[in-house]
Parts: sequence; structure tokens; C-alpha cells
Amino acid sequence: MADALKDLKATDGCLSLWEIDPTRSNLLDVVVACASNRDSIQNVDYILLERGSVSSFGELCLEPGKTPFAEANQWHVNLVQLTARRLGELCQTAAIVARERVFGKEVKALLAERIKDKRILLQSLNKKLAKEFESVG
Repeated sequence: MADALKDLKATDGCLSLWEIDPTRSNLLDVVVACASNRDSIQNVDYILLERGSVSSFGELCLEPGKTPFAEANQWHVNLVQLTARRLGELCQTAAIVARERVFGKEVKALLAERIKDKRILLQSLNKKLAKEFESVG
């Protein structure tokens, strides 16, 4: 459970989450959005929980994400009215769900593809991360 607590960082009773389409059609775009806010290429780990399960811990509020991948920001939500007790319960739920991973090599390829297609602007990335893609953009 310690891992789950480390990964779920709530601020002022609010937890930042992403809504994934039931068909998972937006999953890789959300992975890219998360990766685009970092300062280096890293693995992206995630778990998938049912919306109903998550909403039992607080209220889900649509709030566009703040990542360089503007078109993916629409899938960002905040879980609000989250108490310490509810966060602990959410961590317990998250701890029993299989964690999935997109490895750094694939993350880099996904980012490069979106930069090449001008879906992410190179200058919108952290300078350190952008250096990884100077030959692409």
C-alpha cells in the first residue's frame, strides 16, 4: 500500500486523474499528455479503475489538464472533496488493481510521433525533455 500512497498525491482534497474511454481509444494520448509534463523520458505506470468506483470516494469534476498536449487535456478530471480517509480507501482499492506500464522507449516514440505531426509543439516541452526531440520538431 505504500506504493499506492506515494503515487496518489492529493492536494487540498483534490486528486488529479484522467478519464479513459471504455474502448481505451484515448489511453496512449493520455500517457503522452502525462509524459509531456516531465523533464525526461521515463516509464509511465498507470492503473485503470471504473468511474463508478472512483466517484464513490469524492466528486469527479471535469477540469482541462495543463500539459503541452492540448488535445488530450480534455480528458483530465479532478476528484474533489477527498478526505484523508477516502484517499486511504482509494489507495487500498488501487493497491489490488494490476499496474500497467508503458516503457520509456515507447513513450519516447509516442512523443516523437506527436511532435512530428505538430500535435505537440517542441517549444511547449520542458527544455531538458525538448532536447531529446530537437531532430524531430
